[in-house]
Amino acid sequence: MIKALKVTMIAYGVIGILLGLVLVIFPDQMTEWFNAQVLNDYEKYLSASIGLANIAAGVFIILAARDPIKNISWVKFAIVWALFWVVTVAYGLLRGYVDFSQEGSALIINVIFAVLFFIFYPWRVKEGS
Repeated sequence: MIKALKVTMIAYGVIGILLGLVLVIFPDQMTEWFNAQVLNDYEKYLSASIGLANIAAGVFIILAARDPIKNISWVKFAIVWALFWVVTVAYGLLRGYVDFSQEGSALIINVIFAVLFFIFYPWRVKEGS
């Protein structure tokens, strides 16, 4: 199960880094890809901030994947990070700020990873491991 957790963490980290890079480098193109309105300067700043947060989280999740038991706090962080995005996207959908065609893939990806993290989480770790 630990190997599966490692692979899941690495995959989630890579996706986070790639998304972060897109948000930082291509905020205007993102609006075209996701059928959203043109961003003003403040929204571009927020996009870059969110992108940089995703890059940082992705890097540390990948680093923690080398030894998930030793870095169990980062495994917990990965779970919270995925759930944060699930709640954030669900809130945006419920409030009508975004529609499913814009954020549905983010919702699905984060739900899948949150479930995988819970499945592969080392619930019973022996003392001294």
